[in-house]
Amino acid sequence: MPVSIAIRSARNPTVAGAPVRERTQWGTLALALAAAAVVLALLPVCLPVNHDEAQYVAPALLAGHLRPYADFIYLQTPLQLYLTAPLAALAHGWSFLALRLANARTPRAMPALASLSARKLQPWARAASGAVR
Repeated sequence: MPVSIAIRSARNPTVAGAPVRERTQWGTLALALAAAAVVLALLPVCLPVNHDEAQYVAPALLAGHLRPYADFIYLQTPLQLYLTAPLAALAHGWSFLALRLANARTPRAMPALASLSARKLQPWARAASGAVR
């Protein structure tokens, strides 16, 4: 295992190969991202309720014991309904707040899920493009 040596001089103070200025910039960036995460986490609790939010909460509660499209009308695709129904059952009594927080977090997870699926499909895409050539 390689060992990093700390080199310090008046011109270029470095510790383990990273300049001090670069480490403070990363620390500032990490602090700013943490502050933004706290603010974004509090927004769903502090913002006023939108009239459209009932479209997501009521069907999630109904999906616990009824079938969408057969037992009650649901005018959207069922993926969000099936993903949030267990959360609504777990947060009985607090389901509106739990579903509101979950719906606020979902768009933040989409870039990570898209990147993961692109990595999984990358070998297939390479094989398909090689077969065309």
